[in-house]
Amino acid sequence: FFFASSFLPKGLAGMDCPYWMREWRSVVSRDINTGEIEAKIDFGRHRYPYAIVWTPIPPITWFLPFIGHMGICDSRGVIMDFTGMIGVDNMAFGNPARYLILDPKKCHASVEAPAELPNGQANEGAAAWDAAVCKANSVYEDLTHCMLFGHDCHSHVGKALNSMKYLNFGHWNKVVLAAWIFFCGRHVGIKGVISTWIGVIFMIIIAVVIHLF
Repeated sequence: FFFASSFLPKGLAGMDCPYWMREWRSVVSRDINTGEIEAKIDFGRHRYPYAIVWTPIPPITWFLPFIGHMGICDSRGVIMDFTGMIGVDNMAFGNPARYLILDPKKCHASVEAPAELPNGQANEGAAAWDAAVCKANSVYEDLTHCMLFGHDCHSHVGKALNSMKYLNFGHWNKVVLAAWIFFCGRHVGIKGVISTWIGVIFMIIIAVVIHLF
């Protein structure tokens, strides 16, 4: 499956601050102004601090339930995902159905934070985590999206984890991440269970009916 990349809109490409960085800073500023900066899971606002998140891609996930769309969250839980451009706080294919919380203390490499990095981090570990996410965004913002065999959402997340050398491991890739979220990810309540498995169950029922009759 191939998805052509979306080039930066005219008028944005020449700016020093990338479009996703401005959107990121806007989201963080809004949170600070409303007093919602605390790093905690908020299912209602779809915030998952220090986490990777996943949502199904119908109908692909119905046939291959380990395939879906993945994003990575900053220290406040704001979702970043890659679809040929960097999405901020607006995950493609719908809100997360599964999530996996990571531990910023298990990062073994520091990444220099750019001056434009959104402020409001609670501690040094948060700033280091956000810097790694920012680096992945910077690398992927100009890349072509090609599902499965090229740069995709999973490899974007892998780039962030490799930059911070999470678990002292530097070879995070789409296969490892797909297996990790599939076997270890938690569902976002009943709604997450339904959105993840309803299509799979439906296809199994159809296959059984066809086989029997």
